[in-house]
Amino acid sequence: TDGKTVEMKAELAHRLKTKAEARKLLESCKAATFTISDITTRPLKKTPAAPFTTSTLQHCLSVMRLSCALASQLHIRVNYHNLAIGALLHDFYLYDWHNHQDEGPLHGFAHSHIACRNAVLYFQVCPEIQHIISTHMWPLTLRNVPRSREAVIVCLVDKYCSTLETLAGIWHFARSRCFRREI
Repeated sequence: TDGKTVEMKAELAHRLKTKAEARKLLESCKAATFTISDITTRPLKKTPAAPFTTSTLQHCLSVMRLSCALASQLHIRVNYHNLAIGALLHDFYLYDWHNHQDEGPLHGFAHSHIACRNAVLYFQVCPEIQHIISTHMWPLTLRNVPRSREAVIVCLVDKYCSTLETLAGIWHFARSRCFRREI
C-alpha cells in the first residue's frame, strides 16, 4: 500500500510433479490478486536443539575451513573453489531435521540429495560441486561413492567435524547434568 515491493514466501500443500504443472501455476500466479489472511510470528531460536551446540551454518563453515586446510597442508591438488562451495553447501537442506517428515524419517539418507537439489535451484552449481554435495554421506548412501579428491575430502572432514560436535554436545549435556551446583 505504501508503494514498496515486499518479498513474500509461500508453500504449496503438495509438490509439483512436472514442469507443465509448474508453468501452469506460474501463469495463474501472474494475474492473481493475493490477500494476506494470517500473519504468524514465532520467537527466534537462538541455539540449536539440545544437547548439540553447533548450528548447521557453523558446521558447514567448519567443514569448509578444515577441508581447505587439509588439502593445503597435505599438498593435495584440488579445485579450491569447488571444494569450498561444496563444503559450504553440503548440508543446504533448508529444514529442521529434528521435526521434518516430508522426506521420510531417515534424514541421513535423504538430506544430501535435498541439499544438492537446493544448491542447483538457488545457486546453479556445476556438476563437480553437485557430486561433492550428493556424496558427502558415503558410506551411509552406498551407491553415491565420492570419486573426486574434493568429494573425498569433504566426506571425511564432515565425518570428523560431526564426531567432534557430537562428542562436544554429549560432554556439554553430561557436564550440565552431573556437575550442577546447588545454591
